[in-house]
Amino acid sequence: MRSLPSRQLLLSCLIEQLLREGGWNQTSLSRALGVSNATVNRWLNGVNLPDPTSNNFKVLAQVSGGTPETLLTYLEGKISLQEYRQGVGIPEWQRRKPTLEEILADISLLEPTEIVSLIASSAALLANKSISAN
Repeated sequence: MRSLPSRQLLLSCLIEQLLREGGWNQTSLSRALGVSNATVNRWLNGVNLPDPTSNNFKVLAQVSGGTPETLLTYLEGKISLQEYRQGVGIPEWQRRKPTLEEILADISLLEPTEIVSLIASSAALLANKSISAN
């Protein structure tokens, strides 16, 4: 297992790539993740990282295109950032794009507070995409 500073460095590299290539800024990324701008800043600067069992870790994995398991595999140094972003270690059925009906069925299983968080994250993502498109 890698030391905490190494994991923090790898997380910082992931956040930097999201900011650079994903069209995010720290504020829009923090909104999409449902965390404060200060939290994203601490992750970016290697001050700390989310607990792998936390919802923040799960959401970070989703927003960055992975799963909690593959994000942890990346942070442990077992796969590269490029492999992580390409979905290495994610079964094919998880990589395919779900249908709208599948998404709505999954949403219907969520708790109301989770749905609110999903709506807020989606709104932040849409706002970011419209800003990037201009």
